[in-house]
Amino acid sequence: VWIGLIEDPAFWNAVNKQSPALSRDYLKKLYQRSIVNATELRPLLQKHRSFKGWYIPQEIDDLNWRKPETQQVLFEYLNNLSSFLNTLSPQTPIALSGFANTGTDPKFLESFWSDLLKSSPHIDQVLFQDGIGVAKLTLENITPYLRAIQAATYKHNREFYTVIEVFTQTQGHPINKQPFQATPAPLERIIIFKFFFRRR
Repeated sequence: VWIGLIEDPAFWNAVNKQSPALSRDYLKKLYQRSIVNATELRPLLQKHRSFKGWYIPQEIDDLNWRKPETQQVLFEYLNNLSSFLNTLSPQTPIALSGFANTGTDPKFLESFWSDLLKSSPHIDQVLFQDGIGVAKLTLENITPYLRAIQAATYKHNREFYTVIEVFTQTQGHPINKQPFQATPAPLERIIIFKFFFRRR
């Protein structure tokens, strides 16, 4: 069982087109909430052999962190939080997820994730969401993005996994606070992804 920390619904509004100073203030508060959460959970979790690792639930996208000054804010947050978790429970893996949008240069994506992982040596696993269920990527254009993230993780000796979205979103937007709605993904899409892309 992977244990997630604080999932704040205000995250996307807090980082979307905000100044680095405002984003830093928000992430500092989120960091404090998360370390309190982890500290409270640790005595309970250590009793269970099923406890596999920590999951940082803030999904890292490719649009809000393009500028060097905003990247620095994000990297500080992730390094501080993952370092704390590593100190709290050494040898316990830490996972982080992310996604990409059509139109992003895969070379930028690889460079960004490489810098992120270099700055946060205690993040062990990257879970890349395929983005197909929410129409960010498609089966036809996802390959360069998978290769970019994979290259960044392998360069820094981290584990790489792909999350297959087994749904098709029909409504919902976190910034506009629209409720999420979806239908099951076509089985053919899941099968194609599982047996084709996971072998690459």
